[in-house]
Amino acid sequence: LFGLRGLCLERGLDALGEKLTEARSNTKNAKDRRALDAGLELIRTLNNVTAPLKGRARQTLAEWAEAHIEAATALATDRDGRADVLWRGPAGEQLSELFAALATASDAPGLMSLADYTKLLRTLMARRLVRGQENLHPRLFIWGPLEARLQQADLVILGGLTEGVWPGEVSLDPWLSRPMRAALGLSPPERQIGLAAHDFAQLAAGPEVVLSRAEKVDSKPAVPSRWWLRLENLLAGAGLPTAQDLTLPHALWARQLDDPEGGAKPVPPPAPEPPVEMRPRKLAVTQVQNWLRDPYSIYARHILGLKKLDEIDAEPGPADRGTLLHGIMEDFVKAFPGLLPADARAKLIEIGRRHFQAFAHVPQVGAVWWPRFERIADWLIEREAKLREGHERVLAEQAGALEIETKGAPFTLSGRADRIDLYTDGTVGIIDYKTGTLPRTESCETGLQPQLTLEAAMIARGAFGEHLPKDVSQLRYIRLGGGMRQGEVRVIADTKARTSELAEEALERFTALIEEFDDPARTYPSQPRPQFANTYGDYDHLARRLEWSVGGGEDGAGGGDG
Repeated sequence: LFGLRGLCLERGLDALGEKLTEARSNTKNAKDRRALDAGLELIRTLNNVTAPLKGRARQTLAEWAEAHIEAATALATDRDGRADVLWRGPAGEQLSELFAALATASDAPGLMSLADYTKLLRTLMARRLVRGQENLHPRLFIWGPLEARLQQADLVILGGLTEGVWPGEVSLDPWLSRPMRAALGLSPPERQIGLAAHDFAQLAAGPEVVLSRAEKVDSKPAVPSRWWLRLENLLAGAGLPTAQDLTLPHALWARQLDDPEGGAKPVPPPAPEPPVEMRPRKLAVTQVQNWLRDPYSIYARHILGLKKLDEIDAEPGPADRGTLLHGIMEDFVKAFPGLLPADARAKLIEIGRRHFQAFAHVPQVGAVWWPRFERIADWLIEREAKLREGHERVLAEQAGALEIETKGAPFTLSGRADRIDLYTDGTVGIIDYKTGTLPRTESCETGLQPQLTLEAAMIARGAFGEHLPKDVSQLRYIRLGGGMRQGEVRVIADTKARTSELAEEALERFTALIEEFDDPARTYPSQPRPQFANTYGDYDHLARRLEWSVGGGEDGAGGGDG
C-alpha cells in the first residue's frame, strides 16, 4: 500500500526503502508504523541477499550466473541452513540443468550488463516447459496436444474449443513474407492450423469424448471453434440432436451447480438505504457531481469507507498529467500574482522543468508530455496578458469550507479553487484548469456539473476567507491540452448578475439534494441517469453493474427517482 502501489518514478530496493521511510515519518497510526518497520526490515534483508549482484558493471554470462545462484541460494536458505527448495521437483530439475549449462557457457556473448543478463535469462527460461504434477488424481492426466498424440485414455475431455484458443491465432512473421518463406522452403503459417486440426480429429475419435468450451472470455461472448461449429452443422444436417440438445449427466450436473434451487431468481440493482446518522455530512465540491450522477459511489466511499487502490507499479496516466500541470500553474501564479514579467514564458518553462524532474526516470513523459507542455506554455502566455486585464492580483489553490443549514443537521461543503482572480472593480473571477474535456456550459447552468457555480456561492458567503470580495463576475474553465488545440477558454458566466444567479440556483439545488438524502427511504442507486452512465466507475464492480445493466428487467431501476 505504501511502497508498491501507485506511481513508481524510481525503481529498485533503495527507492522502495525511501518511500517506506517517508511514509513512516508521515503516519501516526501505530499499526501502519509496525507494518512499515517490517517492510523496511524486509528491504534490508533483500539488500543483503542481493549483494552478490550489486556493484558489478559488465561480466561474462558464466560470472553472472554464478553470482545469481549465490544470491538465490541466500534467499532460499531456510532456518536449518538448507536451500534445497531451489532444486526440488520438476521445476528444480529444469533450473539445475539451465544453470549448469550457463556455468559452463562459453564467453561468446562477451561482457554484458545485469540488465542484459536479465533479458537473456528470461528468454532462456521461457523456452523450458515445466508441467506440475502435484495434487493430481492418479487416474487424471493433463496433457498438451503433443503428449496426447502418443497416449490413449478411456475418457478424453477436449477443452478450450474457442476460436483463437484451439485453433490458435496464426501469427504473421514480421521478418519473412509468404513468398520469402516459400522461397526458403519454410512451411506457411497456416500449417499450424492443419496440425491442430489433425490433433483434434485424432482425439475426437476416441471411445468417449467430452467437447468443452467457454461461452465468455474476458466477460465477452466467445466464438466457438471452427470444428465445434462444423460438428453442429453436421449433426443438424443429419437430423441428429446438436450439442445444446444433448441431455448428458455432465450438463445436468453443471446446471444444478448454477441453479441448486431451480430456476433463476432475478435480483434488482443495488439500492442501499443506510441509516441517516451514517450518511455523510461533509463533501468536497468536486464530488457533488458524483453524488448527482452516481449516488452509489458516495455510499461506497463515504459510508462504507472503501477507497480504490492504485495499481501496482502504475504507469503515469492522465490523472498524473493533470496533477503535474496543476502544480506547475500553482507555482507560476504564486510566483507572479500581479503583472507578468517580460520573460514570462521562460519563467513558466523553468517551473515546468522543475516539476518534470520528478519524472526523469520515465522516458515517455519527456518524449510526449514535455513537448505538449511547451505548446501549452506558448498558448497560455499569449492569452495570460489578456486574462489579467483589470486585475489587482491572482491567487492559486485557495481552500475554503461552507456550512450549510438544512432541515436536518448542518452540512459542510469544502473546496479548493484552482485560481481566483481579484479585479480592480472589487469583484473576483474563478478559473478552473482542466486537462481533459471541458464541461458543457448547459451542464453548468442546469446544475449537473456544479463545481464552479458552487464555488461562486461559497465565495459570496465568505467561505474562502473574509479578506476576499464577495461579488463574483467571471466563471471560466481553461483547458490545457497541448495537442492539435493547445488550449481553450470556456466562459460559463461573464457578468456579476448572471454569476450570482447561477450561484444561488446551484446552492438551492445542492441544499435540496442534501435534504432529499436525509430522508431514510432515499436510496443510493448506481448511476440512475442513463445519459450520464460511466463505464469506468470505481465502484461499478461492487454494484454489479455489468450483471444487472445487460439484459436486465425494468424493475431494477433501483433509483429511477435519481
